Amino acid sequence: MDVVRLSLSVLSPMKISDAFSVPIAEFSLESPADFWTELIDLLLAQEGQGEKFGKTGQHGNGLIFESHSDLFNQEDPLLRQIAAFCHAALASVIRHLTDHTDAEFEKLVFDYQAWYQITRTDGFQGFHNQPNGSWAGLFFIDPGDEAPEWPESGSVMLHDARVNASYFQDEGNTRLKYPAMQCAYKLDPTTQGKLFIFPSFVQQETFAYFGKRPRIIVHFNCWIRTDIDIPRITQDRSRIALLNPVSPEANFENQAVANPPTTPVPEDVADRPDSGIVYFHDPRSNGNYYEDAGNARLKPANRHGALRVKHEKGKLTIFPSYLLHEIFPYFGEKPRIIAPFNCWIRMAD
Repeated sequence: MDVVRLSLSVLSPMKISDAFSVPIAEFSLESPADFWTELIDLLLAQEGQGEKFGKTGQHGNGLIFESHSDLFNQEDPLLRQIAAFCHAALASVIRHLTDHTDAEFEKLVFDYQAWYQITRTDGFQGFHNQPNGSWAGLFFIDPGDEAPEWPESGSVMLHDARVNASYFQDEGNTRLKYPAMQCAYKLDPTTQGKLFIFPSFVQQETFAYFGKRPRIIVHFNCWIRTDIDIPRITQDRSRIALLNPVSPEANFENQAVANPPTTPVPEDVADRPDSGIVYFHDPRSNGNYYEDAGNARLKPANRHGALRVKHEKGKLTIFPSYLLHEIFPYFGEKPRIIAPFNCWIRMAD
């Protein structure tokens, strides 16, 4: 087969829509050393009181102590500060990623389950997600020791949520740049005070930790509703409900959202607006398995659902081959002609 070389200069301007993405937000809590020392001492002391505060052996190989899920309910001032920081961060994420109006945002109520884990040498946590809410978070109180001979020690991996994204690999997709690359996303586990927030459907795991110092991480799930007729704070053993903080939106970088292209419906099928429409279906596994006010109004790049594309004369749409798609019935009078193609890419000899 002949190798054909084309000049890219003949192409019209390219528009890329970042659809079906998975947002991962990162924050840092800057506090003096005394704050962290007192907080760590408090949680280690709670661990020493056994089942009053939690239980050892629920995960991995029995080397993780997990507290009860009422951490954000506790009245200790240090823990209240942690709860307020995590809540303000998540509220900022929701404000940035959803299309709620200011009035709607002020009515959102956040329900939490929050707990901490203390991991000792050789402890790990297997593949799982957080099914009890729309958002999840990890806050590193003490990232533990580094183990130079084990560079993946304690690594927290968020796995690619796109089903079948790597089922076929060649030179056309194995060198994709971030964020299009197919991979697991490794969280930085070495920084004290670092908070990561991500959708709860994302599968995650924590590699075995080989440090000597106990490692302490706060975990939380959140589900969000619009019921305003409750007290400012309501508590029971496992949940805390907070209204969003009235504060400026956090600064986010590299979060440009591309709107999917839209075109007018032809007059001859105006009564059938989906005539011949192409739908690309969300490839994120379980991306909409739990919906609430915190994810049902996400902006286009992160929204759950199908991407609607209408054919136009001369328009070319290119997409990953793993993406499930369908074409709705066409009700126009003229024959419609489309040229589909598949491509696999290799290095020339």
